[in-house]
Amino acid sequence: MVSGFLKIINPEGAIKLVNLFFPFENESFSYIIVYFISLLEIGLAIYSFFDNTNKSVIMMIILLFFFNFVLVILIIRDVKITQCGCFGTILPEHSLGIVVLRNIILSIFLFLILEKK
Repeated sequence: MVSGFLKIINPEGAIKLVNLFFPFENESFSYIIVYFISLLEIGLAIYSFFDNTNKSVIMMIILLFFFNFVLVILIIRDVKITQCGCFGTILPEHSLGIVVLRNIILSIFLFLILEKK
């Protein structure tokens, strides 16, 4: 939920990442994608508070998998960026490899939650 709010407040880092992966001629499409992802993250976080099933956790794992897929493709393409925009531009800059590692750790944490439910 925090990353969704921070991307809405300061979307520039995420906009740069979207523009690298999907080079739209009109930058407003990039804003639409970033705001959609941000609202999806916030909605999913709120839904997880009221969800007694595993649906929200599974959706979070799928979302993290998608984010990692995009980041790994950028790493393979040797894109040199230091700010992925995952949390807006509030957090310090990291390499894409560090962000992928962080997402893998979050995914493991979500799998552990999935096991407990």
